Amino acid sequence: MDSETQIFANHPGGTCDSSQMRPGYWYGNGVMPAVRQEKGILGAVYQIPKEHPIHFTHVYWPGVKFDQNKVEDHWLFGKKRNGYIGMWCSKKLQPYQDQVFNCEYRSYGDEIAYCVFCGDQKEYNTMEAFIENCKKRTPVYADGELIQISFNSKKLYHRLYGDSMELDESDKKCDIFIGI
Repeated sequence: MDSETQIFANHPGGTCDSSQMRPGYWYGNGVMPAVRQEKGILGAVYQIPKEHPIHFTHVYWPGVKFDQNKVEDHWLFGKKRNGYIGMWCSKKLQPYQDQVFNCEYRSYGDEIAYCVFCGDQKEYNTMEAFIENCKKRTPVYADGELIQISFNSKKLYHRLYGDSMELDESDKKCDIFIGI
């Protein structure tokens, strides 16, 4: 990636880019997320109180800055030079146009989770291979917990606490990535 290809999510302090509220629309968070990073994977969970006036989070994703860009309901994927990035959201990512065009995606709700995956061409020959790998990791957000799993052959692996945990496919347990 490069310095022009930055992405991030936040819970804004106002409902539009021209808001004078603090925290701002693109900086700070009205509600801080629980965040955890392990190597090339980052997870964040926002739990917005019912009494808070802003009930969405949004992503800054400058698709035009990527060499390749792909947008799906819950996923954003990008390639810049030799690097790949994929962002999953537990809610549908909806394009939103305000003062920064074609760079904002909103997700509405009070409990919203994100999972970001990074890789490069040494690991994945093509962006399609990277996308396939991200989707196989199957992020899930339920009951205040963000769980990330991946399938390799007939085994289930959980890779976020260092050593992989091997389970049978019939085993219903999986380690928690982020719990609030």
